[in-house]
Amino acid sequence: RCGAPQWQKGVKRLLENKKFKEAKNTIEYIEKVDKKVEEIDKLLENTLVLDEDTKEDAEITNVKDYEKYRVDETEKHNLYEIFRNKRPCAFVIENQRIEANSWKEILIDTCNYLSKKDNKLFQKIIDIIRGKRFFNFIGHNNKILIPDRSKFNLLKLFAFSKIKIKGDNNTIIFRGNFKLKNYFNIRKELSLYMYGDNNLIDIVFPIRFEKVLIGMEKDNNSFKIKKTTNPVREARIFVEDGGTVFIDENSQLKNRGLHIVVNNGYKKKPKLIMGKNVYIAKDAIIRASDGHTLIDNTTGEAINEPEDVIIGDNVWITSRCTILKGSQIPSNSIVGACSLVNKKFTEENILIAGSPAKIIKKNVTWNSQSYGKYMKNKEK
Repeated sequence: RCGAPQWQKGVKRLLENKKFKEAKNTIEYIEKVDKKVEEIDKLLENTLVLDEDTKEDAEITNVKDYEKYRVDETEKHNLYEIFRNKRPCAFVIENQRIEANSWKEILIDTCNYLSKKDNKLFQKIIDIIRGKRFFNFIGHNNKILIPDRSKFNLLKLFAFSKIKIKGDNNTIIFRGNFKLKNYFNIRKELSLYMYGDNNLIDIVFPIRFEKVLIGMEKDNNSFKIKKTTNPVREARIFVEDGGTVFIDENSQLKNRGLHIVVNNGYKKKPKLIMGKNVYIAKDAIIRASDGHTLIDNTTGEAINEPEDVIIGDNVWITSRCTILKGSQIPSNSIVGACSLVNKKFTEENILIAGSPAKIIKKNVTWNSQSYGKYMKNKEK
């Protein structure tokens, strides 16, 4: 509506305005962006557009199928096997990717990594694998021996059990029908320590422990127990000063509270010898020595030297009995409840009882069956 001269003047004033110049530059920039957007749109028109289901299928298709790299467990493999071009030639330790072309390289690289991270711990692990060292072993030439025919090597696993050794040349032997379940039973239910040198523990399987402690102190001690179908339950066994404990086959130590002490040897080394099929009831105490020294005031000599305890075959020791040093209980005999035995008995098939114990009956024996069951079986 304005005349030409006025329109030209208005345009001239706008061109001279700085803000207009900035707006003009912005418009030119937007025009360039629009051109780029148009170019992108043309490209997108020529590109396949996937719906949601198709996208999911595409994502699944792009996932690497690692099943084809799975190790064939039906074939034998060895450390020198080269699996380049068969499986991914790398593995990851703590987010660090390490390339490898064989099982041997993986093992070596893993060992190198562990060695650099904690060399002392790594050396312990190597010694454990070789059966030379255990976490709870302090000393030299201490070892655990298991049957050669075992299909598994459990030596390294005993490093984490309740077995502690401080000293040199100590040996633990697990012999007989030793199975994997026996290892787990020992690891959980048997606490064992050896503090000294040249000590031996020899356990013949099958046998089962429940909350049992076996302790050795000083040197040249020996403990051996043979196989039994009955559990050894909540027993405390201490062997010291060169003492010896031998428990023969089919011992019945399943009642709680058994306490055995064989110690305080000097020139004479005390022993506990227990025969076959010995049944010991609840809360029994067996000692081959006194806890303290008894002294003659006139001579100053010790007069309570430790002495051996001998228990024959097929003996029934009833509840809360105490068997002291120098005692001998012959085969096929019975010890009455709460008795204290402190001397040698030589005649077999006897019932002894009392404090101190004496012979109550002769020419008797016993049977593990209850009275009622025994009578029923006898009547048949």
